[in-house]
Amino acid sequence: MLTGCLLEARAYFVQDIFHNWPTSVAKLILRHIKVAMKPGYSKLLISELVLPDKSCPLSMAGLDFGMMYLHSGLERSEQQWRDLLASQGLRVLHVHHEPGGDGAVIEAVVDEQPEIMIEDEFNGETTVSAIAEMYAL
Repeated sequence: MLTGCLLEARAYFVQDIFHNWPTSVAKLILRHIKVAMKPGYSKLLISELVLPDKSCPLSMAGLDFGMMYLHSGLERSEQQWRDLLASQGLRVLHVHHEPGGDGAVIEAVVDEQPEIMIEDEFNGETTVSAIAEMYAL
């Protein structure tokens, strides 16, 4: 059972969290959020800087280097966000870009595929149901 967690909420909002962490930790955070989400009902809203997929301005690239240097994290492009979320069984519905700015809100839902394989850096590949069993969810 998850404790201290709001299960099956309509929305989960996360702001400026993922850029502080390497991909392995970002995947772990997403895994935990996904377990709390109700498929077909809950949405995940992520407010972060979203780099362009090509021709990134130097100022934005500098932020990416800073996150890597300071936190082993990274700023992600829209495709990197799509790939990261998909790797954890989440599907991007829309990326709402800030008018005239660099920020965006990524709107994602649980991808209702019956079973997905995910990478577990400690035990190799495992299924989502196996993770639920590990954490007695």
